[in-house]
Amino acid sequence: MSTPAIIAVVAAGLLILILLIWVVSFYNRIKVKENNIENAFAQLDVQFKRRYDLIPNLADTVKGYTKHESETLTEIVKLRNAAQSAVTVGEKLSANDRLEGTGKLIHAVMEQYPELKASELFGRLSGDLGETENKFAHYRQFFNDGVLIFNREVVTFPNVLLARLFRINKKEYLSTEAAERENVRVKF
Repeated sequence: MSTPAIIAVVAAGLLILILLIWVVSFYNRIKVKENNIENAFAQLDVQFKRRYDLIPNLADTVKGYTKHESETLTEIVKLRNAAQSAVTVGEKLSANDRLEGTGKLIHAVMEQYPELKASELFGRLSGDLGETENKFAHYRQFFNDGVLIFNREVVTFPNVLLARLFRINKKEYLSTEAAERENVRVKF
């Protein structure tokens, strides 16, 4: 075999090796990023569970102080039950988006009842719910940051070629629904 033929074979082998390293590296990076997104959603799921546990206790506490707010409280508990029985990721996110404003509703009711506001149990439960909502904001940001990093990886050239080859698509961000952006109104 001549020297130019050997050089051509070695160059082809190196090119194949470089391509193989690129493919394996891309695939592993994508899998790590997908795992980060799954972890972020799992953290959200933990907060969903915490919210589900807090809402009935808050509703019962409020019921003890307010007799004519049962419609609002019944609606909150119904939303909580729907969120808790959701199965798929999409169903959980949608149901919990509707449930997210309940803390605001409960606080709006609290403003109308000074004796409720003074209740130690209500204060503790309300504080726990507020803390949970803050954690939601944190983990939602964590999730969306993971999606951003993942999406950048799969849409930039030359990675987009491998993403298409492996049928890897962009992930969706968690966003707030229009209803969540409005102020909560409680009518008496």
